[in-house]
Amino acid sequence: MSVSRETLETYWPKIKKLAETEGAQSVISLCEEEKDFNMRWSLYRFSNQTLAQRDWSGRDLNTAITVGEAGIESMLKIASSDSEIEKTYKDRANILCYNLGANLCDCWDDGIERNDTFFEKGVELACRAIKLREELDKGPAPFSMAYWLRGKHYLSLKQVPQAKEDLKKSLDYAKEDARTKSQPDSLCVDAGFAVILGFGLVAIAEIMEGTPGAQDNFDQVISVFENQISQDSDKKADAEFGIFQLKESLPKSI
Repeated sequence: MSVSRETLETYWPKIKKLAETEGAQSVISLCEEEKDFNMRWSLYRFSNQTLAQRDWSGRDLNTAITVGEAGIESMLKIASSDSEIEKTYKDRANILCYNLGANLCDCWDDGIERNDTFFEKGVELACRAIKLREELDKGPAPFSMAYWLRGKHYLSLKQVPQAKEDLKKSLDYAKEDARTKSQPDSLCVDAGFAVILGFGLVAIAEIMEGTPGAQDNFDQVISVFENQISQDSDKKADAEFGIFQLKESLPKSI
């Protein structure tokens, strides 16, 4: 049974105060004091999101990392304690890995400076997410997301061969997922967000390694997103974010 957002929002003032005055360990204690496993999971997920994304005095990503990693270990400990809930809580650890890793990416307009330490942590979290998704026998969409996460962090670290390999895997999984839904797996205005974004990120990796025609491929992806903005109101917000993420991911020298 899910915990309502309304209920979780009542915890934000306390989480905020603890983070500001006592630090990450106090937020972890708040979560761990909750005996109901489902509520504990919900508090960790909510804390992970809000500490990374909301304004608070002294806001920094290191606090979110400390709380998020404690949540991952807590979920894995619960998973190992009872075979009946093992898969559920292993999946919850997987979700925390992905969400925390995504918050460390440099494609958010939140005013927080990211550096290589955060990107390296993002690679580590993505590796954990990929391993958990393998153990959980996930489908193509979750793997597309996990390889996007690792590839995006490799891109930020300018580790281009690793980035290109992962981003191609992400795109391949996105195409596979599209085919299972009878959607286009090519670069076109009717394609889904993950497919179009995947083409764009692979193009960026190829721009960075000097592949001929890569800039033209990137420009074509931007054009497809722009066509979605002008032609499909349902896709407008995702397309605008896709353009933002791709332009933020370009090396600053380009």
